[in-house]
Amino acid sequence: MKFGSRYQVDENWSNNNFQPGEWECIITKATETLSRTGKAMVEMGFSIAGQGELRYWLVDDQSSQEAWERTNKNITRFFDCFNIPRGNFNVQSWLGAKGRIYIDKSEPNNDGKQFFEVQRLIAEKPQTNGYPQQRQQPQNPQAYQAHQQQGQSAFHAPSQNQQQTQGAQRNNGNANKWQPQPQQNQYNDFDDNLPF
Repeated sequence: MKFGSRYQVDENWSNNNFQPGEWECIITKATETLSRTGKAMVEMGFSIAGQGELRYWLVDDQSSQEAWERTNKNITRFFDCFNIPRGNFNVQSWLGAKGRIYIDKSEPNNDGKQFFEVQRLIAEKPQTNGYPQQRQQPQNPQAYQAHQQQGQSAFHAPSQNQQQTQGAQRNNGNANKWQPQPQQNQYNDFDDNLPF
């Protein structure tokens, strides 16, 4: 038999057969690393049954207030999409988690080539435990960044007791009673009439 005499074109030579749309996937790889610009990130592999594996990067960008807010939204959406408890940064525990993603072809690169990519994580509903979520921002973003650069892993907002103590004053006639004072909305984008 001559070489190539039974050759047939196999479009699935790269072991992927991606189709655009929403798909369930499983996290098969999660590795902490650094981005090209030196930001902490997790590189993941999302496997779609019968189609292949796509890479996805979750970057922790704290270079500005806007970047920090975007990072928090992206990480929260990731946790909700894969039903991972919010704040669980043990990336090895993410392996095997299932979620829904939307994939499609990327914009053409300089060579005109397009590749399939994860364009959106789909979270059915946020993990709110029955309560509306409140976004917490640091009151002083520079202090937050300095805190992060000192190797601390999380920003700690004032506790509820500290906030209540700061927003209350003694009643003139009775030293044993606290009278709460209306607090100014430091976040400016939340309704003050929260049910708790």
